[in-house]
Amino acid sequence: MTLGDLLNTLASKCGLQQDQALIDLLSSSELAHSEVNDEFARRLDTGLMSLEGAKNNREVLNHLKPIILKAADDKFAVLAEKYGIADAMNAADTAKMATANVGIINQAGDILSPASNFWQL
Repeated sequence: MTLGDLLNTLASKCGLQQDQALIDLLSSSELAHSEVNDEFARRLDTGLMSLEGAKNNREVLNHLKPIILKAADDKFAVLAEKYGIADAMNAADTAKMATANVGIINQAGDILSPASNFWQL
């Protein structure tokens, strides 16, 4: 793969195909036609992803989901304490809470799935 092809591929992921700095860089024929190791180019290309690619990437979702759910749990705990329902929640039957938590986690998974509108800005 040529360096020009690699830079164009990476620039398209960032929406910088028409950036003057890229155009200036690629105007050097010697530089644009320099060969880049295919394995190195592939690793660069797959290691970086567009926003759309990240939204639909299961590994990214699996990384972010527990972080988001923990933040929601922490906020809910603060609100429960503030409104005096923390004691009632702690006194609830453990099995019912476990069942409720599974339902909440499943709903959160559906909300956070790449197919949902959650990720749309």
